[in-house]
This record gives sequence, C-alpha cells and structure tokens, in this order.
Amino acid sequence: MAGDRQSGSGTPFDPSPQFWIYQIEGDQPPAVTGRCYFAPVRLGMTFDAVASKRSQAWTLDPCQLRVEEIQAYGHLLDELDEIMSARLILSGDLPPVLAPESVLVARNYPSDHWQRQGTIWLRQAQ
Repeated sequence: MAGDRQSGSGTPFDPSPQFWIYQIEGDQPPAVTGRCYFAPVRLGMTFDAVASKRSQAWTLDPCQLRVEEIQAYGHLLDELDEIMSARLILSGDLPPVLAPESVLVARNYPSDHWQRQGTIWLRQAQ
C-alpha cells in the first residue's frame, strides 16, 4: 500500500527509509534495483547501513552509499515514494554483505511522521 497507509517492511528498521534489494546490477558505478519502503528516497541521501538476514535474524553492517540517480519506469526522478520499485545508481563502495534480499537503511533520515497501528503504519498529518 502506498500513500498514507503502509504495511511494514518485515524488518525491525521501520519507519526508517529503506530500499529492499532485488538485484545488484553492477559495481562501477554501483547500481541496484529494488523496492522502497518508508521513503522518500531522494537524490543525495545516504544509506548508512545494510541489513541482511543471518541465522534468521537481521544484522546491520555499516555502509556509506549515496543516491546519485533514480530511474523508475523509464524516467529519471528526484525522489522515490514508498512502495515503488526503481533502479538506484549509487556512489561509494558496495559492502560485501550486500546481496539480493538485503535492505539498505537510511537511519540518519528518521521518518517520525509515521505511527504504527496494529500491522499497518499510518502517516500522520503534518
């Protein structure tokens, strides 16, 4: 669900902006395709952690990956709203733990305007 209501991402990092990795397309420049949660993911923002499941638990590893370009449905975007799939061109070094089904997390961009009600997150009016 997009907009003002959203299901959780299934990680303990909600409601930080997240980008769930479907595929790693290259490392020069780093490019990944995936899906956005609790965004917006914006040009210039930096993901500071990558989460991966190890032994059935989410583990965070540090990273510094800056969003340089967002491509969705054949268009370049400045911002990617939650629940949209896209291709991100990044700058920085891809961490070795980054793999399909891992999650880029931007803990330094808190999304405090979301509030959990049961299994659904609601965006509060600002």
